[in-house]
Order: sequence, then structure tokens, then C-alpha cells
Amino acid sequence: MYVAHVSSSGKDIAVLTASGIFIWIPGFERLFHLEATLDDIATLLNFNASRDNVRDISVYLALGESNEKAAIATVSLPFHRQVSRR
Repeated sequence: MYVAHVSSSGKDIAVLTASGIFIWIPGFERLFHLEATLDDIATLLNFNASRDNVRDISVYLALGESNEKAAIATVSLPFHRQVSRR
């Protein structure tokens, strides 16, 4: 699951994955015209927790009216590993 928003200018896109990866792609139309690669223009931020037994889950993404502003909400939940029993 993910949340994606296009900026009010229609030129930028932001994506927030369920696992807490935020992807900002300014001028994303350049990808379709082969003027740039995703590696060249995308910024990735990992909001996934690195603490033991806790995992951040993405819950909300919003873009401001002016470009280059984003708000991200996450929640920390206990992370349980499933142990197989035989």
C-alpha cells in the first residue's frame, strides 16, 4: 500500500510507502520524455525505524500549496517476528 500526491503545480510527485519510504520526484514528467532517470532526480528518505522490535508505519502524506513542502505522519508499532513451529 502507498499514498501518492502530485503537487499543485503538477510538476512534482511524492510517494509514501506503507513501510515508511518517502520518494520525492521533482519534475517527474522528465522521466516520461527520457530527459532524466529516476536515480538522477528522485530523493528517497527512509522513515522506517531502526530500533529493535519497533516499526514505523506510514499513515499520512500531504503536500503544501507551494512546491517542495511535504508533511509525513508515521506511527511506531511493536514489530513481532513470526516464529515457525514444527
